[in-house]
Amino acid sequence: MAESLERHIHPATVVAGYVPMQGEPNVLPFLKRHTLRSGPVYLPVIPPTGHILGWAPWHPQSPMRRHPKLPIYEPAHGSPLPSGVLVDHASTSQCPTSLVLLVPTLALDTAGARLGQGGGYYDATTAKLFEILQEHPKVSCELIAVVHFGELMEPGSFPVESHDLRAARAVTEYGVIDL
Repeated sequence: MAESLERHIHPATVVAGYVPMQGEPNVLPFLKRHTLRSGPVYLPVIPPTGHILGWAPWHPQSPMRRHPKLPIYEPAHGSPLPSGVLVDHASTSQCPTSLVLLVPTLALDTAGARLGQGGGYYDATTAKLFEILQEHPKVSCELIAVVHFGELMEPGSFPVESHDLRAARAVTEYGVIDL
């Protein structure tokens, strides 16, 4: 997966990743490699209220902490930054896709509908992010669902609501897939 993402994502691209929960595909090897290529990486920080994730810059030596209520790890330093920081940082990039959002996914249908953990954080955050991107036409953003190959399903395999995010691409242990 790390090699596929490294081939697909330009070294100057801003990458918004995540620390995987048990059973989720592990993107940390790619994130580490991306930082070695001098690529900027941000990780999500769960807000105390609401569902729009904050973001913190990350590198392999960043101190991490377990969230006090949820079974995730997030950067322990500083205050989380709003989604606009991803867009601002990406606006300085000279590469074709200046921002990539890697989204943890429990199941994905071949039409791009994603099933997450049920908290709605990524749905709300991507909606806000794409709202911000409307004001920055030079910034391109690619959303890549990260999923095990066996969790790719036919459309209609799970309930999908209008607010659920859609992905144009997925990455599995077999590589990057256009949906």
